[in-house]
Amino acid sequence: MRIEHGCLLRIYVGESDKHAGRPLYEWIVAQAHTQQLAGATVYRGLMASDPTPA
Repeated sequence: MRIEHGCLLRIYVGESDKHAGRPLYEWIVAQAHTQQLAGATVYRGLMASDPTPA
């Protein structure tokens, strides 16, 4: 299969975010599969930094 056009969709969700009682990231990946997207990857971020001081 040759991909001629593509784009990157990046979605940030919290680990505790849920949809219908299921982790939101699992639901998003399932929806991507249903819509026949080329692929989906989930990364767990251990730490983040906000550029604006608190």
